[in-house]
Amino acid sequence: MSDKVFLDTNILLYAKIDDGTAKHTKSRALLTSGIVGKEVSVSIQVINEYFVNALCQ
Repeated sequence: MSDKVFLDTNILLYAKIDDGTAKHTKSRALLTSGIVGKEVSVSIQVINEYFVNALCQ
């Protein structure tokens, strides 16, 4: 199993939007326990996309 994780914009957005879907539940689980002890990477593009979409909602 790899110790490196790259987070995509959708994972961050699904975790933010609590709409009761499986996508929200799975992304929250990934962010709260699935990446513990792993090397996490997020690109500048992902950060920009997240803030554009998160602030527009």
